[in-house]
Amino acid sequence: MLHGLHGHQPNNSQRKQRKPSMRFTSVLILGATLLIGTAAAFSFSKSGTNAVDTRRDFLSKSAIGGAAAITSLPKSAFAEYDDYITTESGMKYKITKEAPEDAAVPTASQTVKAHYTGWLDGFESEKKFDSSRDRGRPFTFKVGAGQVIRGWDEAFSTMKVGERRNIVLPSRLAYGDRGAGGIIPGGATLYFDVELLAILDAMGNVVVTTRANTRFNIRFLVAVTIISILVTMWYRVIS
Repeated sequence: MLHGLHGHQPNNSQRKQRKPSMRFTSVLILGATLLIGTAAAFSFSKSGTNAVDTRRDFLSKSAIGGAAAITSLPKSAFAEYDDYITTESGMKYKITKEAPEDAAVPTASQTVKAHYTGWLDGFESEKKFDSSRDRGRPFTFKVGAGQVIRGWDEAFSTMKVGERRNIVLPSRLAYGDRGAGGIIPGGATLYFDVELLAILDAMGNVVVTTRANTRFNIRFLVAVTIISILVTMWYRVIS
């Protein structure tokens, strides 16, 4: 490297040939610098502080325009279903019809009777995929027994008899990435309008409608059990 940089020295004739070229280049650079400086000074003297104000106005108007563009977007783009309650699982729900305060809530493995309507792409959309109301026949299933999708088990386990809700289920609480029946695509969010009509016994009869009934049924069963034990003990004594 050192040899390459210093091994050849130009002679006097080469130096003389290079000097005019270097001087010409220096003059061009100096002239261009003066020209640019003059133009800038003229522009500044003509506009004064207006240039600064213009830049400030531009930035201010841009910020205002950007904010206006954001706030002018549809509300649903930012806060869709913001009035819904979100559970830890990610389900969203809103009570659309209140039940009586003392209405019963189903426990695990109890059979319930319910009405529902399901949509893709939002409530009341054109993509309704199923409805017990349209068929005029309520749907029955056991709560918490895995007979229905996870979102339904969660929703109905906290509903009161007579209550109606809108629920929004992410795909992990519905049919996941596989979808269902060629109707529900994989990864789809589902929208349901559900209503808990009654809690049923094993024979399909309505057994519970209020919490008072629930307490009465429990007391009745306890009383029958105690009487059965006493009768059995008395029978053994006399025999």
